[in-house]
Amino acid sequence: MTSEPLKLWIDGQCLQTHSRMRGIGRYVLDLLRSLSTHENDIELQVSLNAAMADSAMAARS
Repeated sequence: MTSEPLKLWIDGQCLQTHSRMRGIGRYVLDLLRSLSTHENDIELQVSLNAAMADSAMAARS
């Protein structure tokens, strides 16, 4: 019996602001890195604000 992977959707707008490397931005980035490194059975989706296109590209890297 196989189970479906856990699906986690995160609002990534905090990764697009000036505070992305401190506070909630750093916390979310560390959480995403940890989950993607240590969890195999998880599907991560991060939504970004399209109105902040320049910072969306920076957040993706």
